[in-house]
Amino acid sequence: MQVMERLHGGVLILVISGRFTYYSRRVFQAVIKNAESSGIRHIILDFSHVTWIDSAGLGLLALARIECEGHQVSMSLVGLQSPVKEVIEQASLSELIPIFPTENCVLGHLASIRA
Repeated sequence: MQVMERLHGGVLILVISGRFTYYSRRVFQAVIKNAESSGIRHIILDFSHVTWIDSAGLGLLALARIECEGHQVSMSLVGLQSPVKEVIEQASLSELIPIFPTENCVLGHLASIRA
């Protein structure tokens, strides 16, 4: 798994690529912990380049969501490929972390909430 970070205002966009599995935990947890301490209020996880997610990856997402909530940081997922989206929806993770088709959809949603 690889992670590229970029900021858009107070939103951190994490573009994740590769397989999101147990072996991704250290990198992912470090990036999330860093974001929480930086004053970010929302994290967009761009999964458009994620080719696979396993049960440990689902657990990482759920734990990150819970941890972020404790720091008043919200989270959303974008760009899910079909097999990854199916696994996330079957695990009902989409009830914890909103799914949007694109980053712009999330940014528009966030702007409408703040208005």
